[in-house]
Amino acid sequence: MSPSWTPITDRGPRFRQYVRARQIVLGPMKASIPEDRLRILSYNILAESLAHEFGAHLYRGTSAHELAWDRRCAAFLKEIEAHSPDVLCLQEVDHFTQLKRELAARGYQGRYLKRTGARVDGLAIFWRTARLRQVFMDNIRFAESGLRDNVAQVATFELLPAEEQGREREGSPVPSSPPPSPGRPASLLREEVLQQQRSWAQWQRRRRQAAGEGSGQASPRQPGSDPPGSRGEATSAAAAAAILPFTFIVSNVHVLFNPKRGDVKLAQTRNLLHAVHGASRRAGGAPAVVCGDFNSAAYSDVHCFITSGELGLQAVDRRWASGQVEGIGRGWYRMRRRLLDELASGVIRGYAPKVPVPWTEEELAVAFARLRSRPGVEEEGGEEFDGAGAGGLNGAGAGVGSSAGGPRSGDWIPDGLPDTDPRRKMLLTHPLTLRSAYQAVTGEEPVWTTCHDGYMGTVDYIFYSLEPNGAPSLEPRGVLLPPVAQSLRSGLPNAHWPSDHVCLVADFDARRA
Repeated sequence: MSPSWTPITDRGPRFRQYVRARQIVLGPMKASIPEDRLRILSYNILAESLAHEFGAHLYRGTSAHELAWDRRCAAFLKEIEAHSPDVLCLQEVDHFTQLKRELAARGYQGRYLKRTGARVDGLAIFWRTARLRQVFMDNIRFAESGLRDNVAQVATFELLPAEEQGREREGSPVPSSPPPSPGRPASLLREEVLQQQRSWAQWQRRRRQAAGEGSGQASPRQPGSDPPGSRGEATSAAAAAAILPFTFIVSNVHVLFNPKRGDVKLAQTRNLLHAVHGASRRAGGAPAVVCGDFNSAAYSDVHCFITSGELGLQAVDRRWASGQVEGIGRGWYRMRRRLLDELASGVIRGYAPKVPVPWTEEELAVAFARLRSRPGVEEEGGEEFDGAGAGGLNGAGAGVGSSAGGPRSGDWIPDGLPDTDPRRKMLLTHPLTLRSAYQAVTGEEPVWTTCHDGYMGTVDYIFYSLEPNGAPSLEPRGVLLPPVAQSLRSGLPNAHWPSDHVCLVADFDARRA
């Protein structure tokens, strides 16, 4: 049962409610958390370069002082200290060096991935070194498949044993994916991928050895046994979960903004989720958290694709697939009034046309475009998405959108459906079973996560994977709600909120098998 709660408007302009599963707690989130509880924060912090570029269009009610980076950075750091997350997923980061220095003093280590193209911002994942060990970081550049200049990060973490928590750690045992180098020869790219595979193999070998030592049994891999990440190995990992460190995946993404390019948004989202699935398999079926700014409204086609695992494109118009229509009501006050009216009436007005415009071959090729494996590397299990190590997700060879010819029509013919099935060429799928942490705790997505002069609504999410009984899993225990819309006196950023988004925070219990 989802909790029943009533928004409170008399606690000041910065008041936010923290809702626990099956009960409500009024007041700030507690900084102290149980030993096996993980706190994940996702935050689009509004890059300084974008704030200045779009200030006259989106932030007309925001003063130059309120837009100044130094003031906003100090406010971000105060929020992070107040919430004390274990993992931070930040979008629109263009001052990574400064943030890295400031957060290092607070016990965090981070990795940065700049957007491709002319933009200077990117993504950053930070983690608390006293509690977590980074095992692997995979960088995904969608431009390598002709899917615009957006990027994504997929990180694998281990939760340190209780006796080790509190000790500061430096570095990570496995290197992150190499930067893109389209000019590198195939032989060098292959060697990089093989090096990453060896790193993964060493990590998996250490886990098997630890499981064997803890149970008093040796665990050598026999020829013909289950490959890493297979169901057989996931079962073995589940049996040893009480001995091995808890492993989980966290991904961070900022999906394309353009509201009318639903085909690109779907393709970026689909490829990210396949990448997360691949990382989970390589880590023995580890549970996953998918965070970020998806630039898609709650309950839109893109959102439903994420939570249901499939989307039939026959009834979808790609121009409206994200449900994000900029400029409806023009101006934050009118948009807030319209949003409150819809909430009061219980009817959220839709914008999709009654008869969707048919998809062209080119649009379908984009929506079904795949991230290619690196040249000369055999794909794991015959699945293109789970290609050789992380390199299979960052291929710099001839792939979709490269000089080899861009998205191909064959990319959008899904496997597994009979030829007579009318959905054969129109069914978009992904392999994860995902649910929103906010929906799991409160029964619905937040009312809004971003508010400026062009749009007010929900575009940021924290999803988590649902795992089978007996497997390691992450169970949401609480979430931090946005401020109630009635408390806003201007669009964001303003004197109280340093970005045009508010951060999302979710607590998870790490459940071992």
